[in-house]
Amino acid sequence: SMELAVDDRLATLIPYRGRGDVEGGSFRYVSASDALEGHLAAGSLRDRIVLVGSTAPGLLDLRVTPVGSTYPGVETHANVLSALLDGRSIVRPDYAAGFDALQLMVAGLVLAVSLPLLSAGPAVALSVTVMAVLTALNLWLYVAHGLALPLATAIVMSASAFALNMVYGYFVESRSKRELAALF
Repeated sequence: SMELAVDDRLATLIPYRGRGDVEGGSFRYVSASDALEGHLAAGSLRDRIVLVGSTAPGLLDLRVTPVGSTYPGVETHANVLSALLDGRSIVRPDYAAGFDALQLMVAGLVLAVSLPLLSAGPAVALSVTVMAVLTALNLWLYVAHGLALPLATAIVMSASAFALNMVYGYFVESRSKRELAALF
């Protein structure tokens, strides 16, 4: 049996194949006029799923999507149908908020404990490494398991922890230098 993962609003996340439209779409487009006037090869649509829709800008069925700013609505439906038939789906699991809290806690602890002990160069390297690990984990969970989990808050927290540590270090060091200069 085929299942399409939906959320509590009965909405689904769409695993887009790529850019949409006649010029670069992921699905074959056939002109309605060609079909109606018999310009298609005999049997070219046999045993195929055919979705009927429009791609003309004036017909107002173009949408903004993550993969294109003028994406035909019918191709969005084709992506949903393709995901259903291929058994591919993207799920935002019930535990997404807990996962986000856990990654914030782990990354935050690593940065909070380590950054004050490091000079600027290693602090930059650690911060970039933490952000890269968070991004790689998120990407792997998305690609390998179809899980859409939060990432932005952990990246913003990591960047903020680095920035706050650098600002704090600058002011503490500046004050120490001023105090040392005042002694002389």
